[in-house]
Amino acid sequence: MSLDSNQQLTDEQQMLSDLVSKYLSETYDFDSRRKVANGPISVAPPHWKKFAEMGWLAMPFDESDGGLNGGPKEISILFDAFGKHLVLEPYLETILLGGGALALGSEGIRQQYLPGIIAGDLHCAFAHHEPNHTAERYYVNTTALQSKDTWQLNGVKSIVSNAPHSDLLVLTARIKGRKHDSDGIGLFVVDKNALGVHCDDYLTIDGRRASEITLNEVEVGRGALLSVDADQLDALLDRACFAVCAEAVGAMSALISMTIDYCQQRKQFGQSIGSFQALQHRMVDMYIASELSHSLLIATTNAIANASDDRHKLLAALKFRVDRSAREISYGAIQMHGGIAMTDEFKVGHYFKRLTVIAKQFGNADFQLERYRHYNAHNSHS
Repeated sequence: MSLDSNQQLTDEQQMLSDLVSKYLSETYDFDSRRKVANGPISVAPPHWKKFAEMGWLAMPFDESDGGLNGGPKEISILFDAFGKHLVLEPYLETILLGGGALALGSEGIRQQYLPGIIAGDLHCAFAHHEPNHTAERYYVNTTALQSKDTWQLNGVKSIVSNAPHSDLLVLTARIKGRKHDSDGIGLFVVDKNALGVHCDDYLTIDGRRASEITLNEVEVGRGALLSVDADQLDALLDRACFAVCAEAVGAMSALISMTIDYCQQRKQFGQSIGSFQALQHRMVDMYIASELSHSLLIATTNAIANASDDRHKLLAALKFRVDRSAREISYGAIQMHGGIAMTDEFKVGHYFKRLTVIAKQFGNADFQLERYRHYNAHNSHS
């Protein structure tokens, strides 16, 4: 099911939805994607400049910064399509996280970096998570010590997606407080080739590139500090969480369509396996799981667009539901396809791997459930 089938879109949003779907359907073929995903770390996804030409990279930025003032509906349209087509291009890392953080900086910072990002000439990586604490939002043990004119950064960052292809690192470092505190975390921009930055690059299971990054007495200017506001960090991570939820909804929709088609074509005992009642019931369960996530995505999109008081609670519920639905749908698709599902030449396994990664991003199901309880209690007392 298309994301826009149950929500009101403006003419411009409908045009975006049609354009994204048409472009990816016609040009983003699976075999070419596999070559990039399985290729050397140095091989970058090839569609980035085309994304820039079509205005997609400008979408979430303010018009004053050269953007198009896109909001949650535009993000959900893009990422739903990215999920359906298993897009590898680093929109999340460079545009929403890296670019979103740079947009919090001074006018000089914005003028220095955002035009290159919007044009597709600059790549970012967002370095936040640290070893053995990737499920914790506020755990930051990387330190930032201020002298007269500079900051000195020391620490280690884990699973920094897109770092091998990035020009800039946007990273979190603790300015004050204890390592689990939500306050006292600064956002910094760092040249990836700066003295003291060391990257160990590798391929991830979903075909992306990432790095473990060590910062050893890295010196940056005072202007490299973009923000120390905990609410701004939360908003940045929440927008990214929302985006991967939309991506997961698109991926689940594609998985269900593939599974239905396969069950209609695959024959056993002289009939299609889709006629077997047990498999029909399983497919209905998968469809219901997908629709629960789809409906919550629409509700969350509208809540964010309207700045509703319950938007944080709905986002936590959405991520929790998406993680549970993705597991049920992935397992069902693999079981009904059989062993072929996990071969590299078949799409099902690639969807499974991407959904597995999304489940670990921006807080797993347990984290989101606790967050939902927190916001539910807060809203009930306000």
